Formats: sequence, structure tokens, C-alpha cells
Amino acid sequence: PLACAPAAENFQQFYMGATEAPALEVEVVGASHMSFLDNPDCGLSCSVCPKGSDNPFTTQMLTKRYLTAFLKVTLEDDEAYRTWLTGDEMLNDVSEGLVIGDWKNGF
Repeated sequence: PLACAPAAENFQQFYMGATEAPALEVEVVGASHMSFLDNPDCGLSCSVCPKGSDNPFTTQMLTKRYLTAFLKVTLEDDEAYRTWLTGDEMLNDVSEGLVIGDWKNGF
């Protein structure tokens, strides 16, 4: 199958390339490139990308959660949201098999 997010150019490559700056990686387990679309059945252009094994509704909910927490921490210095990125809330999602998370360089 065609890779819509080729391994050589995906988010994991950006994370690995962060050698000095603080970095955070959150992977939604089972999600594919198509999981993040409001309408993954959008016709011919969407049919070339394989669907993930995830529930897209759950993937989108998790994405909103982590994006909100990331923006609150990095733009507003609101440390109360850090638990969703590197603390107990993230670890709960990891233990439930929803996400894989990692951080480095002082994130």
C-alpha cells in the first residue's frame, strides 16, 4: 500500500531530529494519516491512503486534548496542563493503550 506519511518523512523523524531543543512526541495508537480528517471517506483522493485500526472519533478527541495542553503549556506557561503531556494523565492514556508518549531535552 501507498504510504501517505512515508516513514522517512513522518513526525517521528522530526522528533528524532530534535537533538537540543525540548521535544514532545505523542502517537495515537492505531491512527493513520486518515484518522485526523473530519470525513475520511472523501472520495478518490482519500482512497489511496490506508485507514488505521483506531476509532477516528477517539483519535480526534485525543488530538484536541494533547494539542490544547501543548499550547497551554508552551504559549501560556500554564503548568497545570503539563500532566497531560508528561504526567499522570499522559501515563493513564499510555496504560490504556491509547497513546505512546515520549519527551526529551527538558520538555
